[in-house]
Amino acid sequence: MKILVTGATSKLGQALIPELLKNSAIEKLYILSRTKRPSGIFQLLNDSRLEHLQGDICKELFFLDHLKNLDLCIHMAAVTHSKDEQEYFEVNEMGTKKLADRLYSNGCKEFIFVSSHTAGLNAGAYAESKFLAEKYLFSMPWNQLLVLRPSEIVGAGSQEGLDKLENIARKFKIYPCLIGLREIVFSPTRIEEIVRFIAGTLNEDLQGNRVQIVRGPTVTSIQLIEYFWKKYHAMPIPVFIPLLQIVSKVLSLAGVHLFAPDQIARLSGARGQKSSYKSPLEEVILESPFRLN
Repeated sequence: MKILVTGATSKLGQALIPELLKNSAIEKLYILSRTKRPSGIFQLLNDSRLEHLQGDICKELFFLDHLKNLDLCIHMAAVTHSKDEQEYFEVNEMGTKKLADRLYSNGCKEFIFVSSHTAGLNAGAYAESKFLAEKYLFSMPWNQLLVLRPSEIVGAGSQEGLDKLENIARKFKIYPCLIGLREIVFSPTRIEEIVRFIAGTLNEDLQGNRVQIVRGPTVTSIQLIEYFWKKYHAMPIPVFIPLLQIVSKVLSLAGVHLFAPDQIARLSGARGQKSSYKSPLEEVILESPFRLN
């Protein structure tokens, strides 16, 4: 089996590659990144099956033309937080289209797309860009297309989402509790769990198109307050979201960005939205990273 992985230098990618290499059925594993020499865990891996490709899915993809016998692409490359909302569509939608078209014309007939639990309309630019990419992929005649919609991934040491909130709780003993919108719930899963799940899909002999929401058990804001208090003695600090939005807009005029413009819409938008393509939503619930008992 010959596999191409995009977004391999991301936190998720660097965790996934070693897990994939445990599979003896993989004879070649191509990793695509924009950097000339990928850093991090790839410097520690000594496996002849691993080959690095330098390129950008938003530019010319001629470097993929020699991959004529590729069996599968695992596409994870994406922009997740940007001050420029157009960048989501350029990379997550149009970049995915270009990549899929090029690979399919070169003979690759199986595709795994790592989308997002938030994918859908009316949930911000990031969610919409993922949703539109999904829709395009389902219009193509793949032998097998698997769209994975993971929920919030924690434990990667990132400075985003719940990882960032936990870092604040650990260092400063406070927990910014978001209020002022409808009840915000999370369904986080630990990075090790999602990595094992993605790698495990290679052992399944499935045909056709599927959408799988991969998440942990639902966690409410109150439960997170309880968790961070018990673990770090972090005092909950109410953050009134409508006021935060006003302050953020004022500061953005001066070139100061507190968070990505679509962040609030992403938090409050509907999860697990259906699309016009005829594929049922399957749901897989993994272990929660937050021990609430």
